[in-house]
Amino acid sequence: MHPIGIRLLIAGIVMVVMGVAIARTGAAVGDHPVVKGSVVGALGACFIISGIRKFRTPPS
Repeated sequence: MHPIGIRLLIAGIVMVVMGVAIARTGAAVGDHPVVKGSVVGALGACFIISGIRKFRTPPS
């Protein structure tokens, strides 16, 4: 198991959850909470994808 991959996966999941919460509640400071929430969610998805890639590549 890759410790960096685990951290990236956890961070990605947290960011996706935060993005959904921002888009739902409009908790982001500003006029466009849905846009900000989807940006945070997309960043989280990128973290999850890179975490999965780290899992697949064997540790050097």
